[in-house]
Amino acid sequence: MTPVPMDEAVARYVAWWQGLPGTLDQIDTAFTPDGRFADPFGDIRGSAAIRRHLQKAYGKLYDVQIDVSDRAISGRVVYLRWTFALRMRRSKALRTIIGMSEVHIGDDGRATAHVDHWDATSQVYEHIPVIATLLRAVRARINH
Repeated sequence: MTPVPMDEAVARYVAWWQGLPGTLDQIDTAFTPDGRFADPFGDIRGSAAIRRHLQKAYGKLYDVQIDVSDRAISGRVVYLRWTFALRMRRSKALRTIIGMSEVHIGDDGRATAHVDHWDATSQVYEHIPVIATLLRAVRARINH
């Protein structure tokens, strides 16, 4: 089998990712059955488990927008720079998360692994009142 060209595979994957949550039912076109998704909150294996994880996460959000602003391809790996804008159903405050994903693409053009790299402390935890207070106390202790 001739491998799917990376430019084509990346374009399809990015379109799928930016279309979430509306494209979630097409996860089998984006991930292999044994694919891996990892971010600061967990490490999940298998497209069915990834789908459940994303359904749960997106169920708590609305006004979601993912913008992939840059990409770099190295062999069968693509690095995606992105901004994830969202509102949580509880707080309704606009949040923006900026990060990078390392996506391994199989010869069939689907992701075998997607690993997100972003700072959960400054972009999420510091916006949760009780945790923010604890983080300030820890920082103060470290800095003295």
